[in-house]
Amino acid sequence: MKVGDKVKCINNLKGKVNKQNICPNWIEEGRIYTIRKIVRGYVLLEEVHNPLWKTSEKGELLEPGFDQRRFIIYTERTS
Repeated sequence: MKVGDKVKCINNLKGKVNKQNICPNWIEEGRIYTIRKIVRGYVLLEEVHNPLWKTSEKGELLEPGFDQRRFIIYTERTS
């Protein structure tokens, strides 16, 4: 996966991390998204923006992303 790719969400189940409401704007299974950035294996999407979150590692502010395993590359079929 790379920036600009179209991806389809195949898993929108909320895990224990999001119980803290880190990602108030969530993804929808079956929906097509465009990758705008990839950070540490997590994707940020053009269509979904979330508020910055302070990481526990270094205290830096980052926008939380979604695990790449939640998506597959989407290729449009033309008929």
